[in-house]
Amino acid sequence: MREFSITHLLLLGLVLFCSIIFPLMALIDAAKGTSKNKVLWIAIIFFFNFFGALIYWLVGRTGNSKAVQ
Repeated sequence: MREFSITHLLLLGLVLFCSIIFPLMALIDAAKGTSKNKVLWIAIIFFFNFFGALIYWLVGRTGNSKAVQ
């Protein structure tokens, strides 16, 4: 049986972050936001996983940043 090296563990951590944690953070942020398109963003993040979350962080979140100020 082969053992895992540090490279394997780092790659596994990167895959875990990209496929679960990053979209989950985007879903939570979209659900808490005040945007009129909240349901649309949640659907995009849910169906397109990593790419949907990336699009949300680059485009969709700009409307939420004004509410924080």
